[in-house]
This record gives sequence, C-alpha cells and structure tokens, in this order.
Amino acid sequence: MKTSRFASRALPLVLFLTGFIAGCTTTPTLPPPVVERPTRTAVPPPPPIDEPAPEPVVEPTRPALDDASDATVALVNQAYRDQDGGEPTRAVGNLERAIRIEPRNGQLWVLLAELQLTAGRATPAEQSARKGLLFLARLSPFRRRAWLVIASALDARGETDEAAAIRAEWGNYRG
Repeated sequence: MKTSRFASRALPLVLFLTGFIAGCTTTPTLPPPVVERPTRTAVPPPPPIDEPAPEPVVEPTRPALDDASDATVALVNQAYRDQDGGEPTRAVGNLERAIRIEPRNGQLWVLLAELQLTAGRATPAEQSARKGLLFLARLSPFRRRAWLVIASALDARGETDEAAAIRAEWGNYRG
C-alpha cells in the first residue's frame, strides 16, 4: 500500500490538532460555593417585672373600605386626621378628592355625608348619602349608616316624622 506525500504529512498534523482540541474541551473547575453565615438579630430584653405593661392605645373604630385604591385610602385617613384635628372643611375636601378618584364607591359618599352632617350641612349630607345608596351593595353595612345620616338630615330640616320612620326601620338593622 502506497501512501501519498500529502497523507504522510497531514497525519501528524491531524493527530496534533485532535490532541490539542481534546485538551481544550476539558470542563473548567468552578470555585467552591460561598456559604453565608446567618446573622444573629438582637432580641429586646423583656420588660422588668415591677413595671406594669403600657395600656394599648385604642383608636376609634373607623370603617374599613372595600376594594379601595391606595390613594383613596390615604385621602380617607387624612380626612379622619383632619376631622380629629378640628378641621371639618379640610376633611370634607379630602373626601371629595377621594370621590374624584373613585366616583362609584358608595362607601366614600356615605363617609362624606357623615362629615357634612357633622359640619352642619344637612342638605348636602342627605344628597351625598342618597348618592352613596346608589352604589352600595344590598347587604352593605354602609346602607344603614347612609339611612341614619338621611334621618339626621331630615331632623335638622324639621321633618321629624319621616326621620322617625327611617330610624324605626334602620335603627336596629345589623346588615
């Protein structure tokens, strides 16, 4: 068997390249994984036995809003702070801003009606409460609140018979 000159020269080159490529394809060694040590958190010491535990601060109950946006909740909370701070006009303004964000939220309309009533504005309070009733679910506890605002507004206008009838129906209602 006779080999060509090309084959005799190419054989060592092919063997060299095969060995070189095989040496280059080895898997690289990875560095060992880094293990983090858990950090210890400081535990506050228990209160001394001699001192009585502080009384919890109980805030007045405020109704929770169903499905309200974060901006609306923030405005309602600000309205509560304004009302508690003796600024009912500013509180009404914040609730009106919340209603511009969510005009179909009946709960906001009822809260606005309650604030308007405490500010001595009976007619707008009744209107806001009636508008809130349009958007409230049938079993919402806010329905009772809306009707009681309407009754108080009617009382303020001198329509005591109609107000008494509303209170008789909604006074003990627990939705």
